[in-house]
Amino acid sequence: GEIGKIDHQAAYQLFLSASQSVNALDSLFVKLSLFELGKMYHLGLGRSKSTSEAIKWYEKAAKLGHVGAQELIKIILQLEESKVLLKANKSKDAEIILRSVIANSERAIAPQMYTLLGQALAMQGKQEESIEALKYSVELEPSNFNLHGNLGAYLVRFGLWEEAITSLEQALLLNPSSTLAKDYLERAKIQQDNKLELLRLVESLDGSYQLLSPTSTESDASKKLNRGFQFLQQGNPSKAEIIFRDLIHFRGDVAQGYGYLGLSLGMQGKHKKSVGILKYAIKLDPENADFYANLGYSYERIERIEEAIVNYAEALLLHPNHQNTHVNLRRARKKLQKN
Repeated sequence: GEIGKIDHQAAYQLFLSASQSVNALDSLFVKLSLFELGKMYHLGLGRSKSTSEAIKWYEKAAKLGHVGAQELIKIILQLEESKVLLKANKSKDAEIILRSVIANSERAIAPQMYTLLGQALAMQGKQEESIEALKYSVELEPSNFNLHGNLGAYLVRFGLWEEAITSLEQALLLNPSSTLAKDYLERAKIQQDNKLELLRLVESLDGSYQLLSPTSTESDASKKLNRGFQFLQQGNPSKAEIIFRDLIHFRGDVAQGYGYLGLSLGMQGKHKKSVGILKYAIKLDPENADFYANLGYSYERIERIEEAIVNYAEALLLHPNHQNTHVNLRRARKKLQKN
């Protein structure tokens, strides 16, 4: 292999061969080789990660008296137990187990421990402690894109958009093909832009608008949604925009909020902005005909006629009698023919 790089395949063959030695003089090397084989499966070093394979090799090493292997088997089993507890929403019990083993775990295993601890703390609403644990996991293994991505995902969840963008961009530098990191990054950027625009709009109202807060209820949000829709019906999309931006800031995973925001932007002639928001609304709810119809209209207004036609057609596939969309589709096709 290249200088400075480990040839894991060659190492695997070496350890595998040594582990099968029957020479009593090689017993120490056999024990170490069995342990290293377990570690390769445990950490995914030249092998696909496999807990069961790791335990199999660690147990063989432990039978020959390898103390480290004995300890790692305990840690792995405790780690698996904490995962089961997290799936069962028993985050406090998982936290207790994870804290008890972190101090005794190998540095190479610690990142996963801190990731799970961060998850357990997040489930209990301990935001600052959760972020601290997740950041520490990244510090322990800064070249691991999964750790950066996981930190970014939780920062998105906590609404810390700027930090989330930084972590997710780092994850994508390490693994440019990660679809999940791209999705979270897109959401973080949309939310960051939304937050800045919302604050700008609210400041222009001289304190006359009351933002939703962490203590607001779903009922409060529902009332705002209805109020925003009323503004749209009254032909006042600028006031509606503020409300829908507020709703998105309060609940960033509700497709209808993005859909109404996209509509309010389009009604103000902000079609380029409308396109980005409506495309994200469709990602959240790909079966909503209104989103496609409104996206088609915004595309048409910025002279992207082919994309307008595609979205009008998609709206009609979902809702064959969708209001005005047949007319819009015919108009867009005529424009395309003229061009």
